[in-house]
Amino acid sequence: MTAIWPFCSGVFPLAEIVVRQARLADTHAITDLHCSTVEEGVFTRRNSDGTRTPVPYEELSLFERFMNGGPWMSVETCAVWIAHLLRHGDEIPLVAEVDGLVLGEAEVTVGNEPAPYGRHLNITSIRIHSGVSNSAKLAVALLAYIQEMARVMHMQQVLVARPAPDISYTEYSFKPIVARQEVVIPARIGRVVYKAVAMTNFSPRGIDGWYMPFGRYQSARHDWNRIWPGFWNGVPELVEPEAARYDIELAGQRGKCLLQQDRYVPQRAAAFLWTERPLTSHMVSAVRDRVAREGYEELSLFVDNQAMALVEAEATEVHASEMLLAWRTTS
Repeated sequence: MTAIWPFCSGVFPLAEIVVRQARLADTHAITDLHCSTVEEGVFTRRNSDGTRTPVPYEELSLFERFMNGGPWMSVETCAVWIAHLLRHGDEIPLVAEVDGLVLGEAEVTVGNEPAPYGRHLNITSIRIHSGVSNSAKLAVALLAYIQEMARVMHMQQVLVARPAPDISYTEYSFKPIVARQEVVIPARIGRVVYKAVAMTNFSPRGIDGWYMPFGRYQSARHDWNRIWPGFWNGVPELVEPEAARYDIELAGQRGKCLLQQDRYVPQRAAAFLWTERPLTSHMVSAVRDRVAREGYEELSLFVDNQAMALVEAEATEVHASEMLLAWRTTS
């Protein structure tokens, strides 16, 4: 499916925008446009004390470039990422071309989760080249294409978790549906009875229709990308410091859990949890117990209001909330 929209730009003065699925051959252009969006065009290297030092792009390692904005920041890692998205078919990279130049890129994930998400397309990213004077035109073209995809695919809604600055989503009938925030709670060995077995099946089909009460930064399907072991083995520094993946079973509840050591706070683990049924206090206790038995002192959780009610009383840190927005395909 290809779509065309009229376009005018002071920097790229062309007649129309063509939106299409990205190809591996677009990798160089995608890397270029993402690098153009780095704040003030300054790449940095993180120091051991947490400060950052400006460093020319050419002097940064693949890992250091990644830490300036993700896999798109180097052609090598971007190619791995785009190939991964194209492989499974439920994550779709898109590009917006103007006169044959790729100046915009978006990525969407096909998802199926219980309410309030339903069957949806989740916009995980929209980026526009900084050299485009009217970036909103390109961003809106990509958004319109995604909305039409949702209609054609009979999705219930389009979601956006972390809105791009180029679009005022509320002007396009997106409405807030869920507040989420990050909290930190102590790890604790408990008396809950459960079974935790190291995961051996990493297919995303295993979580189709499941909840994701912990770590749902984007969507249950997109955040499943964290689960695959060895994804970035080609860039040794990117391999997670420590990670554990478990199938968890307890009375009336099944879950899949990823525990990932915080790169900069080593006594802390981030928990990502997918569950067959709504979250219970017993499952929370099981995750806390597993984190403690892995040797961590605390765990960080990204939760919605419903999960927050089960962990808030013991939170040692509570960060500012952010809203997830939704556009429904039917009124």
